[in-house]
Amino acid sequence: MKIMINSYEVSSLLRKELPQLRNTQACVQTSLEVYVFMNQFADFTGDEVRHHHFSAARKCFMIAERLFRHGDAQVKQLIENIFVFSFSTFMPQDEQERRVVRSIIPADLYRVYLRQVMQSGC
Repeated sequence: MKIMINSYEVSSLLRKELPQLRNTQACVQTSLEVYVFMNQFADFTGDEVRHHHFSAARKCFMIAERLFRHGDAQVKQLIENIFVFSFSTFMPQDEQERRVVRSIIPADLYRVYLRQVMQSGC
């Protein structure tokens, strides 16, 4: 039986993998902490992409992919609805830059992004 990552484990995993997020934790209820961290994680990733820190951004995408693949249903939904949804905020308009960013996004996450874009009609 495969052990799934649940929403209570996400915050500690993100703190461990991205120490930069440790000091940004707001005082929130434990049940809401995962939402705060997922938003901070998405914002941090977007900042890394915008500043062309592609190795750091790649690390973020790999962490998100691990959460998406090994997370329970709630964690997967958080990755889709917060993390992947944020791609539109940092996806470059320039085709060459877009290719660079696309090359560091794992295929599963990029498919989710494309599905979101197609459903929105953009």
